[in-house]
Amino acid sequence: LPSGAAHARVQLPAPAKAGARNFLLHPVMTDIAMQTLGATGPATELTAGGRPAIVLPVGFAGVRVLGDVVSGTTAIASLAPTDDPDRL
Repeated sequence: LPSGAAHARVQLPAPAKAGARNFLLHPVMTDIAMQTLGATGPATELTAGGRPAIVLPVGFAGVRVLGDVVSGTTAIASLAPTDDPDRL
């Protein structure tokens, strides 16, 4: 994967599968996939030396659904530096 990216196999928990086909991207799946951001290099570097850090998405450059959210898919997340040192 490119620098700053992480991937994770994601699946809906059994209770969330009922009615899941009504969503292009199920809200539970979105939450699970966003947790992948915490595994990216830039996010883990924020905690170097035991410093606490929170990675909270406030915007998206793009979201593509390439798998079946009911049977599971792979989440790929990436963070990139910005001009603001407090934002990725």
